[in-house]
Amino acid sequence: MAVATPMNLSARYKVVCPLGSSIDSVVNSEPLGLFADETLQFVSELSYALMRDRRTADMPEVTALAFWMRKANVVNIKKGFDKPSECLRLPRGTAFHIAPSNVDTIFVYSMFLSLFCGNRNIVRISSTPNAQVDAILAVMNDIITKHPRIASSMIIVRYDHSEEVSAYFSSLCDVRMIWGGDETIGLIRKIPLPPRAKELTFADRFSIALLDADKFLNSDSATKHACVEGFYRDSYWFDQMACSSPRLVCWRSVDVQNVRRAQAEFWGRVENLLVEEGYSTAPAVAMDKLIAQCRFAVEATDPISVAKTSNLRLARVESKSVPLAFRESHCGGGLFLETHIESLTDVLHCIDQKVQTMSCFGISENEIKMFFAKHKPSGIDRVVKFGDALNFSEVWDGYNLLDELTRCIDVQIS
Repeated sequence: MAVATPMNLSARYKVVCPLGSSIDSVVNSEPLGLFADETLQFVSELSYALMRDRRTADMPEVTALAFWMRKANVVNIKKGFDKPSECLRLPRGTAFHIAPSNVDTIFVYSMFLSLFCGNRNIVRISSTPNAQVDAILAVMNDIITKHPRIASSMIIVRYDHSEEVSAYFSSLCDVRMIWGGDETIGLIRKIPLPPRAKELTFADRFSIALLDADKFLNSDSATKHACVEGFYRDSYWFDQMACSSPRLVCWRSVDVQNVRRAQAEFWGRVENLLVEEGYSTAPAVAMDKLIAQCRFAVEATDPISVAKTSNLRLARVESKSVPLAFRESHCGGGLFLETHIESLTDVLHCIDQKVQTMSCFGISENEIKMFFAKHKPSGIDRVVKFGDALNFSEVWDGYNLLDELTRCIDVQIS
């Protein structure tokens, strides 16, 4: 049965891509095939355009997005999805994506993985003006005119928080993806879904960095620079507000003096890099960091120490424990809690289900696998090397998104 949007709702949202499209035309269109050739061609062309467009030249987040969309990476994603299976895979139908306002590019990752799976897509993005998002939309609108089948399979809209509009879009979908954090999840979950629809939620998360102090001290200068540069990308590209950006830094060593030496050199290099990169901190953010440090001092069960830094771009707090206030009231902008551990097992005291990503330096993959096999921690869904914390993957927050965005048809007639 064809869908027709009520007239009173059409004026409540603004279509920003493809220009001139409508919810009705998307929901009433035939689903694309899985990893359809036209989808792959569109994504490849958009990747090429984003990498070369002057509007995105100074936007590292967009550059990272374009790199993820390049043909070679998409082919690798497809290879992983094409693994042998006894069931047939089909699109789920229509996906409704509710994107966060704090990570500019996540709506594209979410939508494209769904497009790869052949789904129709309704994407709601923040109404707040954003240079990165506007640049992406401009380039996307330029490219999509050459791909009518893609244009008929997706629509990106902006609207202020409206339960009525979200309820209508939810009534049309077969899968709802909520990227907005705990508060948004709580509000949207009150809106019912069709009986057969499923929901994926991406809650507020907290991430950590783990460094082996001894190995850092024994590394050559080039390795130390790469470590610090990777940490900078992980932490500062989204002003430390991405769920995968580290807020807690764990230093591993049985020698406290080695930890102190490693901290001094590491943070000195970070401060120098912040100056080189021209990273700036607004006075209001600097004040927020100071207030947060004071709150941690009041609420911490163990004594804390506030480290001196040479500029407002970096703020550090050291504690034996991880105060809950640090996670719940973190203001971003380069505020880090530090703690000393003697073994990987000690990390267990720092994690729960809220922990998403652990980025590592000086820790072997075999050691990580043994840790998970032995302790089976309730938290940590990703373990990556420094510099890769913000790299998006089809496996995210414990979901294999390609599996979640398709349905499995069991055929047994022979």
